[in-house]
Amino acid sequence: MISQPQFKLNFKNKTILLTGATNPIGRATVSILASLGAKVIFSDTERRVVRDLEKELRKRGYRNVRGIVVDLSRPEGARRLIKQAMSRSKVLDAFVNCSQVDSFIPTEKIKHKDWDKILMINLKRFFLCCQAIVPVMKSQGSGKIVTLCDEDGRQGTVSSRDILYSISMGALFAFTYSLAFELGPYNINVNAVAPGALKDHSQFYFKDKNKEDLKRFLAQTDLKRFGEVLEAAYAVVFLASDWANFITGQVFSVNGGLSHN
Repeated sequence: MISQPQFKLNFKNKTILLTGATNPIGRATVSILASLGAKVIFSDTERRVVRDLEKELRKRGYRNVRGIVVDLSRPEGARRLIKQAMSRSKVLDAFVNCSQVDSFIPTEKIKHKDWDKILMINLKRFFLCCQAIVPVMKSQGSGKIVTLCDEDGRQGTVSSRDILYSISMGALFAFTYSLAFELGPYNINVNAVAPGALKDHSQFYFKDKNKEDLKRFLAQTDLKRFGEVLEAAYAVVFLASDWANFITGQVFSVNGGLSHN
């Protein structure tokens, strides 16, 4: 006998906090969550991005969205963000991290400021937010933490110009696994999504590639195409939902079958 689903994929009465709204996947995730009824609080360091996204969503009729401009490079910024989020809701159901930046700097040319910048955006901001959010989720007895990462963190970079990015992604893989182990007893799920090459998202890598290079790359994927930003965002939304209650410590590859070729 097939049991009836206990949960519908909706986020009514759910509060989701998302960082990195500049990222196209972040923007798409905010939009999907709002359409599913979630109260969405999103942040970025760029005031224009926050203002424009909030305005766009409210034009669509999504009133339960709020953008916050905040610098997450210091612990007090992360604490202020969580405090503002909790002022709008008694429970924080999920935290989604979409902050991500690439480097494209060869190893011998990396400066200290480059190292600090890439690891700050890709790793430290997420750590500081988790540090501020974990006590909240522990006290409420549940929560979902989802971060973007990249296959480069699993298997290393495919470009010598990309090593700083790969280092930060590898750290995110380890952080995801370790945090899931630590927080599992508190009913807190921790997972990651590793997107492959996406339209409107991966041009920074493919902008200097010719058609033959692109054909060779796509030949390595099972689906022989680029992904859509929405396809990565759907995975993020799923992991933030009640449908993922028994999933933790996982990195979901959304890459058209690239990772095993």
